[in-house]
Amino acid sequence: MRPKQGEGVSKAGWGSPRVSVSQIYCASEPPVTASQPANRRPKSHATRLRTELRDLTARQDAQRQEAQAINEELRAMNEELRTSADTLEQNKRDLESLNVELTAVNEQLQVKVAELGLTNNHISNLINSTDIGTIFVDRSLRVKFATPEARRLFNLKGDQISRPIGELTHSLRDAHLQSHVARVLDRVERVEQEVESEDGHWHLMQVLPYRTTDDRIEGAVLTFQDISARRQAQQQVRRSEEHLRLLIDSATDYAIFTVNDAGVIDSWNAGAERLFGYRAHEIVGSGIDILYAPDDRAARVPERELDEARAEGRAADERYLIRRDGSPVYVSGVMNRLGDGTIGFAKIARDLTHVQETRLALERANADANRRVFELLRKSVSAQEDERRRLSRDLHDGVGQQLTALRLALERLDPSSSAVAATALELTAAIGREIDFMAWQLRPAVLDELGLAAALPRFVGAWTASTGVPAECRVDGYQPGVLTSEAEVALFRIVQEALHNAAKHASASRVDVVLTSGPDDVSLLIEDDGVGFDLMEASNARRGFGLESMRERAQLIGAAFDVESTPGQGTSIFLRYQQSHHTRGGAP
Repeated sequence: MRPKQGEGVSKAGWGSPRVSVSQIYCASEPPVTASQPANRRPKSHATRLRTELRDLTARQDAQRQEAQAINEELRAMNEELRTSADTLEQNKRDLESLNVELTAVNEQLQVKVAELGLTNNHISNLINSTDIGTIFVDRSLRVKFATPEARRLFNLKGDQISRPIGELTHSLRDAHLQSHVARVLDRVERVEQEVESEDGHWHLMQVLPYRTTDDRIEGAVLTFQDISARRQAQQQVRRSEEHLRLLIDSATDYAIFTVNDAGVIDSWNAGAERLFGYRAHEIVGSGIDILYAPDDRAARVPERELDEARAEGRAADERYLIRRDGSPVYVSGVMNRLGDGTIGFAKIARDLTHVQETRLALERANADANRRVFELLRKSVSAQEDERRRLSRDLHDGVGQQLTALRLALERLDPSSSAVAATALELTAAIGREIDFMAWQLRPAVLDELGLAAALPRFVGAWTASTGVPAECRVDGYQPGVLTSEAEVALFRIVQEALHNAAKHASASRVDVVLTSGPDDVSLLIEDDGVGFDLMEASNARRGFGLESMRERAQLIGAAFDVESTPGQGTSIFLRYQQSHHTRGGAP
Protein backbone atom coordinates (compact mmCIF):
# COMPACT_ATOMS: atom_id res chain seq x y z
CA MET A 1 0.00 0.00 0.00
CA ARG A 2 1.14 3.52 -0.68
CA PRO A 3 0.71 6.15 2.11
CA LYS A 4 -1.79 8.88 1.53
CA GLN A 5 -0.38 12.14 0.30
CA GLY A 6 0.67 14.52 3.16
CA GLU A 7 0.53 11.94 5.95
CA GLY A 8 3.92 12.04 7.78
CA VAL A 9 5.86 12.58 4.59
CA SER A 10 7.99 15.59 3.80
CA LYS A 11 7.06 18.02 1.11
CA ALA A 12 9.86 16.66 -0.96
CA GLY A 13 7.81 13.50 -1.32
CA TRP A 14 7.84 9.87 -0.12
CA GLY A 15 11.19 8.33 -0.57
CA SER A 16 13.28 11.56 -0.63
CA PRO A 17 16.64 11.61 1.42
CA ARG A 18 16.36 12.40 5.05
CA VAL A 19 17.70 15.92 6.39
CA SER A 20 19.98 15.97 9.46
CA VAL A 21 19.58 18.39 12.40
CA SER A 22 22.85 20.11 11.65
CA GLN A 23 21.70 20.73 8.15
CA ILE A 24 18.48 22.22 9.45
CA TYR A 25 20.39 24.30 11.96
CA CYS A 26 22.82 25.60 9.40
CA ALA A 27 20.01 26.39 7.09
CA SER A 28 18.16 28.42 9.77
CA GLU A 29 21.10 30.68 10.72
CA PRO A 30 21.95 33.62 8.65
CA PRO A 31 25.31 33.51 7.11
CA VAL A 32 28.20 35.09 9.09
CA THR A 33 29.68 38.09 7.59
CA ALA A 34 33.09 39.52 8.04
CA SER A 35 31.73 42.60 9.70
CA GLN A 36 29.90 40.50 12.26
CA PRO A 37 31.84 38.38 14.69
CA ALA A 38 31.07 34.73 14.96
CA ASN A 39 30.50 34.66 18.71
CA ARG A 40 27.99 37.41 18.60
CA ARG A 41 24.54 36.01 17.63
CA PRO A 42 21.26 37.51 18.44
CA LYS A 43 19.23 36.00 21.27
CA SER A 44 16.10 35.57 19.27
CA HIS A 45 17.93 33.30 16.91
CA ALA A 46 18.54 30.64 19.57
CA THR A 47 14.96 30.67 20.54
CA ARG A 48 13.98 30.19 17.01
CA LEU A 49 16.40 27.30 16.66
CA ARG A 50 14.94 25.57 19.66
CA THR A 51 11.50 26.01 18.26
CA GLU A 52 12.58 24.58 14.97
CA LEU A 53 14.34 21.74 16.79
CA ARG A 54 11.13 20.84 18.54
CA ASP A 55 9.26 20.97 15.29
CA LEU A 56 11.92 18.87 13.70
CA THR A 57 11.75 16.34 16.50
CA ALA A 58 7.97 16.21 16.16
CA ARG A 59 8.32 15.72 12.45
CA GLN A 60 10.88 12.95 12.99
CA ASP A 61 8.48 11.19 15.36
CA ALA A 62 5.74 11.51 12.83
CA GLN A 63 8.10 10.25 10.13
CA ARG A 64 9.11 7.34 12.36
CA GLN A 65 5.51 6.40 12.94
CA GLU A 66 4.84 6.79 9.29
CA ALA A 67 7.84 4.59 8.50
CA GLN A 68 6.54 1.96 10.90
CA ALA A 69 3.19 2.10 9.24
CA ILE A 70 4.88 1.85 5.88
CA ASN A 71 6.88 -1.13 7.13
CA GLU A 72 3.68 -2.79 8.28
CA GLU A 73 2.14 -2.15 4.95
CA LEU A 74 5.26 -3.48 3.21
CA ARG A 75 5.11 -6.63 5.30
CA ALA A 76 1.42 -7.01 4.38
CA MET A 77 2.25 -6.40 0.76
CA ASN A 78 5.04 -8.97 1.01
CA GLU A 79 2.55 -11.50 2.36
CA GLU A 80 0.17 -10.65 -0.44
CA LEU A 81 2.96 -11.01 -2.96
CA ARG A 82 3.93 -14.36 -1.47
CA THR A 83 0.29 -15.49 -1.64
CA SER A 84 0.08 -14.22 -5.20
CA ALA A 85 3.27 -16.13 -6.02
CA ASP A 86 1.70 -19.33 -4.59
CA THR A 87 -1.45 -18.65 -6.55
CA LEU A 88 0.57 -18.09 -9.68
CA GLU A 89 2.43 -21.35 -9.05
CA GLN A 90 -0.88 -23.19 -8.63
CA ASN A 91 -2.19 -21.50 -11.75
CA LYS A 92 0.97 -22.58 -13.54
CA ARG A 93 0.39 -26.17 -12.49
CA ASP A 94 -3.25 -25.91 -13.52
CA LEU A 95 -2.18 -24.52 -16.85
CA GLU A 96 0.28 -27.37 -17.30
CA SER A 97 -2.48 -29.90 -16.48
CA LEU A 98 -4.83 -28.08 -18.83
CA ASN A 99 -2.12 -28.16 -21.47
CA VAL A 100 -1.79 -31.95 -21.02
CA GLU A 101 -5.57 -32.32 -21.35
CA LEU A 102 -5.59 -30.08 -24.38
CA THR A 103 -2.83 -32.20 -25.89
CA ALA A 104 -4.87 -35.36 -25.27
CA VAL A 105 -7.98 -33.69 -26.69
CA ASN A 106 -5.95 -32.56 -29.65
CA GLU A 107 -4.79 -36.14 -30.23
CA GLN A 108 -8.37 -37.37 -29.96
CA LEU A 109 -9.45 -34.69 -32.38
CA GLN A 110 -6.73 -35.81 -34.75
CA VAL A 111 -7.99 -39.41 -34.47
CA LYS A 112 -11.55 -38.19 -35.05
CA VAL A 113 -10.37 -36.16 -38.00
CA ALA A 114 -8.66 -39.26 -39.39
CA GLU A 115 -11.79 -41.33 -38.80
CA LEU A 116 -13.89 -38.60 -40.35
CA GLY A 117 -11.57 -38.57 -43.33
CA LEU A 118 -11.86 -42.36 -43.64
CA THR A 119 -15.63 -42.12 -43.31
CA ASN A 120 -15.69 -39.43 -45.94
CA ASN A 121 -13.65 -41.72 -48.17
CA HIS A 122 -16.10 -44.56 -47.54
CA ILE A 123 -19.07 -42.31 -48.25
CA SER A 124 -17.38 -40.93 -51.34
CA ASN A 125 -16.65 -44.45 -52.64
CA LEU A 126 -20.17 -45.57 -51.76
CA ILE A 127 -21.69 -42.62 -53.58
CA ASN A 128 -19.46 -43.17 -56.61
CA SER A 129 -20.05 -46.94 -56.73
CA THR A 130 -23.79 -47.05 -56.08
CA ASP A 131 -26.23 -47.11 -58.98
CA ILE A 132 -28.81 -45.13 -57.00
CA GLY A 133 -28.98 -41.53 -58.17
CA THR A 134 -29.35 -39.11 -55.25
CA ILE A 135 -30.01 -35.36 -55.19
CA PHE A 136 -30.22 -33.11 -52.11
CA VAL A 137 -32.24 -29.90 -52.42
CA ASP A 138 -32.81 -27.16 -49.84
CA ARG A 139 -36.11 -25.58 -48.93
CA SER A 140 -35.84 -23.21 -51.84
CA LEU A 141 -35.56 -26.23 -54.17
CA ARG A 142 -31.96 -25.51 -55.06
CA VAL A 143 -29.65 -28.45 -55.70
CA LYS A 144 -27.08 -28.85 -52.93
CA PHE A 145 -25.55 -32.23 -53.82
CA ALA A 146 -25.84 -34.88 -56.53
CA THR A 147 -24.30 -38.33 -57.03
CA PRO A 148 -22.74 -39.38 -60.36
CA GLU A 149 -25.79 -41.46 -61.30
CA ALA A 150 -28.05 -38.47 -60.70
CA ARG A 151 -25.77 -36.31 -62.80
CA ARG A 152 -26.27 -38.73 -65.68
CA LEU A 153 -30.06 -38.47 -65.40
CA PHE A 154 -30.12 -34.70 -64.96
CA ASN A 155 -27.11 -33.71 -67.10
CA LEU A 156 -25.67 -31.90 -64.09
CA LYS A 157 -22.30 -30.15 -64.25
CA GLY A 158 -20.21 -28.65 -61.50
CA ASP A 159 -21.38 -25.09 -62.19
CA GLN A 160 -25.05 -26.12 -62.08
CA ILE A 161 -25.04 -27.02 -58.39
CA SER A 162 -27.20 -24.55 -56.41
CA ARG A 163 -29.51 -24.07 -59.37
CA PRO A 164 -33.26 -24.60 -58.80
CA ILE A 165 -34.28 -28.14 -59.65
CA GLY A 166 -37.00 -26.85 -61.94
CA GLU A 167 -34.39 -25.28 -64.23
CA LEU A 168 -32.49 -28.56 -64.76
CA THR A 169 -33.03 -30.68 -67.85
CA HIS A 170 -33.48 -34.42 -67.34
CA SER A 171 -34.44 -37.57 -69.25
CA LEU A 172 -37.38 -38.59 -67.02
CA ARG A 173 -40.94 -38.65 -68.30
CA ASP A 174 -43.82 -37.36 -66.17
CA ALA A 175 -41.64 -37.04 -63.08
CA HIS A 176 -43.31 -33.86 -61.65
CA LEU A 177 -40.31 -33.22 -59.46
CA GLN A 178 -41.24 -29.77 -58.17
CA SER A 179 -44.73 -30.79 -57.10
CA HIS A 180 -43.40 -33.91 -55.34
CA VAL A 181 -40.71 -31.96 -53.48
CA ALA A 182 -43.22 -29.27 -52.50
CA ARG A 183 -45.56 -31.97 -51.21
CA VAL A 184 -42.81 -33.56 -49.15
CA LEU A 185 -41.79 -30.21 -47.64
CA ASP A 186 -45.41 -29.31 -47.03
CA ARG A 187 -46.67 -32.56 -45.49
CA VAL A 188 -43.37 -34.15 -44.38
CA GLU A 189 -44.30 -37.41 -46.04
CA ARG A 190 -42.66 -39.85 -48.39
CA VAL A 191 -43.45 -39.90 -52.12
CA GLU A 192 -42.71 -42.94 -54.28
CA GLN A 193 -43.29 -43.33 -58.00
CA GLU A 194 -42.02 -45.45 -60.88
CA VAL A 195 -40.87 -43.26 -63.76
CA GLU A 196 -39.51 -44.09 -67.19
CA SER A 197 -36.51 -42.43 -68.77
CA GLU A 198 -36.14 -41.59 -72.45
CA ASP A 199 -33.79 -44.56 -72.97
CA GLY A 200 -36.56 -46.97 -71.91
CA HIS A 201 -35.24 -47.66 -68.42
CA TRP A 202 -37.54 -47.60 -65.43
CA HIS A 203 -36.53 -45.96 -62.18
CA LEU A 204 -38.03 -46.04 -58.71
CA MET A 205 -38.16 -42.37 -57.65
CA GLN A 206 -38.41 -41.67 -53.93
CA VAL A 207 -38.70 -38.20 -52.40
CA LEU A 208 -38.05 -37.97 -48.66
CA PRO A 209 -37.61 -35.12 -46.16
CA TYR A 210 -34.02 -34.06 -45.45
CA ARG A 211 -33.72 -34.07 -41.65
CA THR A 212 -30.84 -32.52 -39.75
CA THR A 213 -29.35 -33.98 -36.62
CA ASP A 214 -31.53 -31.65 -34.53
CA ASP A 215 -34.63 -32.93 -36.38
CA ARG A 216 -35.23 -29.93 -38.58
CA ILE A 217 -36.47 -30.25 -42.17
CA GLU A 218 -33.94 -28.41 -44.31
CA GLY A 219 -35.00 -29.71 -47.69
CA ALA A 220 -35.65 -32.97 -49.54
CA VAL A 221 -33.75 -36.02 -50.78
CA LEU A 222 -34.54 -37.45 -54.21
CA THR A 223 -33.34 -40.97 -55.06
CA PHE A 224 -33.58 -42.75 -58.40
CA GLN A 225 -33.01 -46.55 -58.55
CA ASP A 226 -32.94 -48.41 -61.86
CA ILE A 227 -35.61 -51.14 -61.58
CA SER A 228 -35.74 -52.17 -65.23
CA ALA A 229 -34.55 -55.73 -64.50
CA ARG A 230 -36.95 -56.08 -61.58
CA ARG A 231 -39.81 -54.72 -63.64
CA GLN A 232 -39.06 -57.18 -66.43
CA ALA A 233 -38.89 -60.00 -63.87
CA GLN A 234 -42.21 -58.88 -62.40
CA GLN A 235 -43.76 -58.85 -65.85
CA GLN A 236 -42.41 -62.34 -66.51
CA VAL A 237 -43.77 -63.49 -63.15
CA ARG A 238 -47.14 -61.97 -63.95
CA ARG A 239 -47.14 -63.66 -67.34
CA SER A 240 -46.11 -66.96 -65.71
CA GLU A 241 -48.79 -66.55 -63.08
CA GLU A 242 -51.34 -65.83 -65.76
CA HIS A 243 -50.22 -68.88 -67.74
CA LEU A 244 -50.31 -70.97 -64.57
CA ARG A 245 -53.76 -69.63 -63.71
CA LEU A 246 -54.99 -70.45 -67.20
CA LEU A 247 -53.40 -73.90 -66.96
CA ILE A 248 -54.94 -74.54 -63.55
CA ASP A 249 -58.34 -73.27 -64.64
CA SER A 250 -58.18 -75.41 -67.77
CA ALA A 251 -57.51 -78.54 -65.69
CA THR A 252 -61.20 -79.07 -65.04
CA ASP A 253 -60.67 -82.76 -64.32
CA TYR A 254 -58.58 -81.88 -61.26
CA ALA A 255 -59.52 -79.82 -58.25
CA ILE A 256 -56.56 -77.55 -57.45
CA PHE A 257 -56.71 -75.16 -54.51
CA THR A 258 -54.30 -73.70 -51.98
CA VAL A 259 -54.58 -73.14 -48.25
CA ASN A 260 -52.46 -71.03 -45.94
CA ASP A 261 -50.51 -72.33 -42.96
CA ALA A 262 -53.63 -72.12 -40.77
CA GLY A 263 -55.62 -74.32 -43.17
CA VAL A 264 -57.74 -71.50 -44.68
CA ILE A 265 -58.53 -71.79 -48.41
CA ASP A 266 -57.07 -68.85 -50.38
CA SER A 267 -57.42 -69.96 -54.03
CA TRP A 268 -59.88 -72.18 -55.90
CA ASN A 269 -59.77 -73.33 -59.54
CA ALA A 270 -62.55 -74.24 -61.98
CA GLY A 271 -61.92 -77.96 -61.45
CA ALA A 272 -62.57 -77.51 -57.72
CA GLU A 273 -65.80 -75.66 -58.53
CA ARG A 274 -66.91 -78.55 -60.76
CA LEU A 275 -65.92 -81.22 -58.22
CA PHE A 276 -67.25 -79.68 -55.00
CA GLY A 277 -69.90 -77.28 -56.27
CA TYR A 278 -68.54 -74.20 -54.46
CA ARG A 279 -67.84 -70.98 -56.33
CA ALA A 280 -64.48 -69.37 -55.53
CA HIS A 281 -66.09 -66.41 -53.71
CA GLU A 282 -68.20 -68.81 -51.67
CA ILE A 283 -65.35 -70.87 -50.22
CA VAL A 284 -62.21 -68.70 -50.28
CA GLY A 285 -61.59 -67.67 -46.67
CA SER A 286 -63.20 -70.83 -45.24
CA GLY A 287 -61.31 -73.59 -43.44
CA ILE A 288 -60.41 -76.71 -45.38
CA ASP A 289 -62.40 -78.80 -42.89
CA ILE A 290 -65.58 -77.61 -44.62
CA LEU A 291 -64.91 -80.31 -47.24
CA TYR A 292 -64.62 -83.17 -44.73
CA ALA A 293 -67.31 -85.37 -43.27
CA PRO A 294 -68.34 -84.75 -39.63
CA ASP A 295 -66.66 -87.96 -38.47
CA ASP A 296 -63.38 -86.95 -40.13
CA ARG A 297 -63.58 -83.47 -38.62
CA ALA A 298 -64.16 -84.99 -35.19
CA ALA A 299 -61.12 -87.24 -35.73
CA ARG A 300 -59.05 -84.15 -36.76
CA VAL A 301 -58.26 -85.64 -40.18
CA PRO A 302 -57.71 -82.21 -41.86
CA GLU A 303 -55.24 -81.13 -39.15
CA ARG A 304 -53.36 -84.43 -39.37
CA GLU A 305 -53.12 -84.12 -43.16
CA LEU A 306 -51.64 -80.61 -42.87
CA ASP A 307 -49.22 -81.75 -40.15
CA GLU A 308 -48.03 -84.64 -42.32
CA ALA A 309 -47.55 -82.39 -45.34
CA ARG A 310 -45.72 -79.85 -43.18
CA ALA A 311 -43.37 -82.52 -41.80
CA GLU A 312 -42.93 -84.80 -44.86
CA GLY A 313 -43.50 -82.37 -47.73
CA ARG A 314 -46.61 -84.19 -49.01
CA ALA A 315 -49.58 -86.13 -47.71
CA ALA A 316 -51.58 -88.49 -49.95
CA ASP A 317 -55.12 -89.42 -49.02
CA GLU A 318 -58.19 -91.14 -50.44
CA ARG A 319 -61.53 -90.66 -48.75
CA TYR A 320 -65.07 -89.40 -49.15
CA LEU A 321 -65.41 -85.59 -49.01
CA ILE A 322 -68.57 -83.53 -48.94
CA ARG A 323 -69.90 -81.42 -51.81
CA ARG A 324 -71.72 -78.12 -51.38
CA ASP A 325 -75.08 -79.92 -51.63
CA GLY A 326 -74.03 -82.38 -48.89
CA SER A 327 -73.53 -85.35 -51.19
CA PRO A 328 -70.37 -87.47 -50.76
CA VAL A 329 -67.66 -87.64 -53.40
CA TYR A 330 -64.75 -90.06 -53.27
CA VAL A 331 -61.58 -88.08 -53.84
CA SER A 332 -57.95 -89.10 -54.31
CA GLY A 333 -55.67 -86.18 -53.51
CA VAL A 334 -52.19 -85.05 -52.53
CA MET A 335 -51.47 -82.16 -50.18
CA ASN A 336 -48.09 -80.61 -51.11
CA ARG A 337 -46.10 -78.21 -48.96
CA LEU A 338 -45.22 -74.87 -50.57
CA GLY A 339 -41.69 -73.86 -49.61
CA ASP A 340 -41.04 -74.46 -45.92
CA GLY A 341 -44.75 -74.62 -45.10
CA THR A 342 -45.09 -71.04 -43.87
CA ILE A 343 -46.35 -70.01 -47.32
CA GLY A 344 -49.07 -72.64 -47.26
CA PHE A 345 -50.09 -75.82 -49.07
CA ALA A 346 -51.51 -76.86 -52.43
CA LYS A 347 -54.02 -79.68 -52.78
CA ILE A 348 -54.54 -81.52 -56.06
CA ALA A 349 -57.49 -83.91 -56.08
CA ARG A 350 -59.54 -85.85 -58.60
CA ASP A 351 -62.92 -87.49 -58.53
CA LEU A 352 -62.65 -91.27 -58.13
CA THR A 353 -66.27 -91.84 -57.18
CA HIS A 354 -66.93 -93.94 -60.27
CA VAL A 355 -63.68 -95.84 -59.78
CA GLN A 356 -64.48 -96.37 -56.09
CA GLU A 357 -67.98 -97.55 -56.87
CA THR A 358 -66.56 -99.90 -59.49
CA ARG A 359 -63.98 -101.10 -57.00
CA LEU A 360 -66.62 -101.68 -54.35
CA ALA A 361 -68.76 -103.50 -56.88
CA LEU A 362 -65.77 -105.66 -57.79
CA GLU A 363 -65.07 -106.31 -54.13
CA ARG A 364 -68.67 -107.29 -53.59
CA ALA A 365 -68.52 -109.48 -56.68
CA ASN A 366 -65.24 -111.00 -55.50
CA ALA A 367 -66.69 -111.55 -52.06
CA ASP A 368 -69.76 -113.16 -53.61
CA ALA A 369 -67.55 -115.23 -55.91
CA ASN A 370 -65.36 -116.23 -52.97
CA ARG A 371 -68.46 -117.15 -51.01
CA ARG A 372 -69.68 -119.21 -53.90
CA VAL A 373 -66.28 -120.81 -54.42
CA PHE A 374 -66.18 -121.49 -50.69
CA GLU A 375 -69.57 -123.07 -50.84
CA LEU A 376 -68.57 -125.05 -53.92
CA LEU A 377 -65.37 -126.12 -52.21
CA ARG A 378 -67.33 -127.07 -49.13
CA LYS A 379 -69.75 -129.03 -51.26
CA SER A 380 -66.86 -130.54 -53.21
CA VAL A 381 -65.14 -131.60 -50.01
CA SER A 382 -68.42 -132.92 -48.68
CA ALA A 383 -69.02 -134.84 -51.92
CA GLN A 384 -65.43 -136.05 -51.82
CA GLU A 385 -65.88 -137.27 -48.27
CA ASP A 386 -69.14 -138.95 -49.22
CA GLU A 387 -67.40 -140.65 -52.12
CA ARG A 388 -64.52 -141.65 -49.86
CA ARG A 389 -67.01 -143.05 -47.38
CA ARG A 390 -68.76 -145.02 -50.15
CA LEU A 391 -65.44 -146.30 -51.58
CA SER A 392 -64.24 -147.22 -48.13
CA ARG A 393 -67.42 -149.10 -47.44
CA ASP A 394 -67.26 -150.82 -50.83
CA LEU A 395 -63.63 -151.83 -50.27
CA HIS A 396 -64.39 -153.04 -46.80
CA ASP A 397 -67.70 -154.71 -47.52
CA GLY A 398 -67.19 -155.89 -51.11
CA VAL A 399 -63.52 -156.54 -51.90
CA GLY A 400 -62.65 -157.11 -48.28
CA GLN A 401 -65.29 -159.79 -47.84
CA GLN A 402 -64.23 -161.49 -51.08
CA LEU A 403 -60.61 -161.51 -49.97
CA THR A 404 -61.71 -162.89 -46.64
CA ALA A 405 -63.60 -165.70 -48.39
CA LEU A 406 -60.58 -166.39 -50.60
CA ARG A 407 -58.28 -166.46 -47.59
CA LEU A 408 -60.61 -168.88 -45.78
CA ALA A 409 -60.68 -171.13 -48.90
CA LEU A 410 -56.90 -171.08 -49.14
CA GLU A 411 -56.56 -171.83 -45.46
CA ARG A 412 -58.63 -175.05 -45.94
CA LEU A 413 -55.94 -176.26 -48.34
CA ASP A 414 -52.86 -177.91 -46.94
CA PRO A 415 -50.13 -175.25 -47.30
CA SER A 416 -47.41 -177.93 -47.06
CA SER A 417 -48.82 -179.88 -50.02
CA SER A 418 -49.05 -176.89 -52.28
CA ALA A 419 -46.42 -174.10 -52.44
CA VAL A 420 -48.75 -172.16 -54.69
CA ALA A 421 -51.47 -172.22 -52.06
CA ALA A 422 -49.06 -170.90 -49.39
CA THR A 423 -47.92 -168.06 -51.62
CA ALA A 424 -51.49 -167.21 -52.54
CA LEU A 425 -52.42 -167.13 -48.85
CA GLU A 426 -49.62 -164.71 -48.08
CA LEU A 427 -50.52 -162.49 -51.01
CA THR A 428 -54.14 -162.53 -49.98
CA ALA A 429 -53.22 -161.45 -46.46
CA ALA A 430 -50.98 -158.62 -47.78
CA ILE A 431 -53.70 -157.45 -50.17
CA GLY A 432 -56.15 -157.50 -47.31
CA ARG A 433 -53.91 -155.33 -45.12
CA GLU A 434 -53.38 -152.93 -48.02
CA ILE A 435 -57.08 -152.70 -48.69
CA ASP A 436 -57.78 -152.12 -45.00
CA PHE A 437 -55.21 -149.27 -44.98
CA MET A 438 -56.71 -147.83 -48.16
CA ALA A 439 -60.10 -147.96 -46.50
CA TRP A 440 -58.59 -146.13 -43.50
CA GLN A 441 -57.21 -143.46 -45.77
CA LEU A 442 -60.43 -143.07 -47.68
CA ARG A 443 -62.70 -142.80 -44.61
CA PRO A 444 -62.07 -144.64 -41.37
CA ALA A 445 -65.31 -145.83 -39.88
CA VAL A 446 -63.98 -145.14 -36.38
CA LEU A 447 -63.88 -141.39 -37.23
CA ASP A 448 -67.65 -141.40 -37.78
CA GLU A 449 -68.37 -143.71 -34.88
CA LEU A 450 -65.92 -142.62 -32.12
CA GLY A 451 -64.61 -139.23 -33.30
CA LEU A 452 -61.19 -137.63 -33.92
CA ALA A 453 -59.66 -138.47 -30.54
CA ALA A 454 -60.01 -142.20 -31.26
CA ALA A 455 -59.43 -142.17 -35.02
CA LEU A 456 -56.23 -140.06 -35.04
CA PRO A 457 -54.01 -142.37 -32.91
CA ARG A 458 -55.20 -145.43 -34.84
CA PHE A 459 -54.46 -143.83 -38.18
CA VAL A 460 -50.97 -142.72 -37.05
CA GLY A 461 -50.31 -146.29 -35.88
CA ALA A 462 -51.51 -147.74 -39.19
CA TRP A 463 -49.39 -145.19 -41.08
CA THR A 464 -46.31 -146.22 -39.11
CA ALA A 465 -47.01 -149.88 -39.84
CA SER A 466 -47.45 -149.11 -43.53
CA THR A 467 -44.43 -146.78 -44.01
CA GLY A 468 -42.07 -148.00 -41.31
CA VAL A 469 -41.48 -144.38 -40.10
CA PRO A 470 -41.84 -144.05 -36.30
CA ALA A 471 -44.67 -141.68 -35.41
CA GLU A 472 -46.32 -140.78 -32.12
CA CYS A 473 -49.75 -139.24 -31.58
CA ARG A 474 -50.69 -137.49 -28.32
CA VAL A 475 -54.17 -136.29 -27.50
CA ASP A 476 -54.37 -133.90 -24.53
CA GLY A 477 -57.65 -132.65 -23.12
CA TYR A 478 -59.66 -133.24 -26.27
CA GLN A 479 -63.13 -134.70 -25.77
CA PRO A 480 -65.71 -135.91 -28.32
CA GLY A 481 -68.20 -133.20 -29.25
CA VAL A 482 -65.73 -130.34 -28.91
CA LEU A 483 -65.53 -129.93 -32.70
CA THR A 484 -68.16 -130.41 -35.35
CA SER A 485 -68.01 -133.48 -37.54
CA GLU A 486 -66.89 -131.30 -40.46
CA ALA A 487 -64.05 -129.80 -38.40
CA GLU A 488 -62.89 -133.21 -37.19
CA VAL A 489 -62.81 -134.52 -40.75
CA ALA A 490 -60.80 -131.46 -41.84
CA LEU A 491 -58.21 -131.98 -39.08
CA PHE A 492 -57.99 -135.67 -39.90
CA ARG A 493 -57.39 -134.94 -43.60
CA ILE A 494 -54.68 -132.35 -42.70
CA VAL A 495 -52.89 -134.97 -40.63
CA GLN A 496 -53.22 -137.43 -43.50
CA GLU A 497 -51.71 -134.98 -46.01
CA ALA A 498 -48.90 -133.96 -43.64
CA LEU A 499 -47.92 -137.59 -42.96
CA HIS A 500 -48.10 -138.36 -46.67
CA ASN A 501 -45.67 -135.48 -47.38
CA ALA A 502 -43.39 -136.57 -44.55
CA ALA A 503 -43.16 -140.08 -45.97
CA LYS A 504 -42.86 -139.11 -49.62
CA HIS A 505 -40.75 -135.92 -49.58
CA ALA A 506 -39.25 -135.25 -46.14
CA SER A 507 -37.30 -138.50 -45.62
CA ALA A 508 -38.19 -138.09 -41.94
CA SER A 509 -36.97 -140.50 -39.28
CA ARG A 510 -39.64 -139.41 -36.78
CA VAL A 511 -43.01 -137.65 -36.81
CA ASP A 512 -44.99 -136.24 -33.86
CA VAL A 513 -48.71 -135.40 -33.93
CA VAL A 514 -50.15 -133.45 -30.98
CA LEU A 515 -53.85 -132.62 -30.56
CA THR A 516 -54.70 -130.36 -27.60
CA SER A 517 -57.84 -128.62 -26.45
CA GLY A 518 -58.11 -125.57 -24.22
CA PRO A 519 -61.06 -123.59 -22.87
CA ASP A 520 -61.55 -121.67 -26.12
CA ASP A 521 -59.48 -123.34 -28.79
CA VAL A 522 -58.24 -126.57 -30.29
CA SER A 523 -54.66 -126.85 -31.55
CA LEU A 524 -53.03 -129.36 -33.87
CA LEU A 525 -49.25 -129.65 -34.26
CA ILE A 526 -47.45 -131.91 -36.76
CA GLU A 527 -43.63 -131.98 -36.68
CA ASP A 528 -41.06 -134.05 -38.55
CA ASP A 529 -37.25 -134.08 -38.54
CA GLY A 530 -36.96 -134.43 -42.31
CA VAL A 531 -35.03 -132.45 -44.90
CA GLY A 532 -37.34 -129.45 -44.75
CA PHE A 533 -37.89 -127.07 -47.67
CA ASP A 534 -37.91 -123.44 -48.76
CA LEU A 535 -41.38 -121.98 -48.32
CA MET A 536 -40.83 -119.49 -51.18
CA GLU A 537 -40.10 -122.34 -53.59
CA ALA A 538 -42.82 -124.65 -52.31
CA SER A 539 -45.42 -123.24 -54.72
CA ASN A 540 -43.29 -124.40 -57.67
CA ALA A 541 -43.13 -128.00 -56.44
CA ARG A 542 -45.78 -130.65 -55.95
CA ARG A 543 -45.43 -130.18 -52.21
CA GLY A 544 -47.06 -126.79 -52.72
CA PHE A 545 -50.29 -128.48 -53.77
CA GLY A 546 -50.35 -130.44 -50.55
CA LEU A 547 -49.79 -127.31 -48.44
CA GLU A 548 -52.48 -125.45 -50.38
CA SER A 549 -54.90 -128.36 -49.85
CA MET A 550 -54.24 -128.28 -46.10
CA ARG A 551 -54.65 -124.48 -46.02
CA GLU A 552 -57.95 -124.68 -47.89
CA ARG A 553 -59.31 -127.28 -45.47
CA ALA A 554 -58.30 -125.06 -42.56
CA GLN A 555 -60.05 -122.08 -44.17
CA LEU A 556 -63.20 -124.14 -44.64
CA ILE A 557 -63.58 -124.53 -40.91
CA GLY A 558 -62.22 -121.02 -40.08
CA ALA A 559 -58.97 -122.19 -38.50
CA ALA A 560 -55.59 -120.42 -38.56
CA PHE A 561 -52.96 -122.34 -40.49
CA ASP A 562 -49.19 -121.78 -40.36
CA VAL A 563 -46.14 -123.66 -41.70
CA GLU A 564 -42.54 -123.33 -40.57
CA SER A 565 -39.78 -125.12 -42.45
CA THR A 566 -36.05 -124.66 -42.98
CA PRO A 567 -33.94 -126.79 -45.30
CA GLY A 568 -32.15 -129.47 -43.24
CA GLN A 569 -34.15 -128.70 -40.05
CA GLY A 570 -37.53 -130.35 -40.60
CA THR A 571 -41.06 -128.99 -40.90
CA SER A 572 -43.71 -127.84 -38.40
CA ILE A 573 -47.39 -127.44 -39.25
CA PHE A 574 -49.52 -125.57 -36.75
CA LEU A 575 -53.33 -125.26 -36.86
CA ARG A 576 -55.49 -123.39 -34.34
CA TYR A 577 -59.26 -123.56 -34.23
CA GLN A 578 -60.78 -120.70 -32.18
CA GLN A 579 -63.95 -122.02 -30.59
CA SER A 580 -65.12 -118.56 -29.48
CA HIS A 581 -65.73 -117.70 -33.14
CA HIS A 582 -67.82 -120.79 -33.79
CA THR A 583 -70.77 -122.58 -32.28
CA ARG A 584 -69.88 -125.73 -30.42
CA GLY A 585 -71.48 -128.76 -31.92
CA GLY A 586 -72.76 -126.74 -34.92
CA ALA A 587 -71.44 -125.66 -38.26
CA PRO A 588 -68.40 -123.37 -38.22
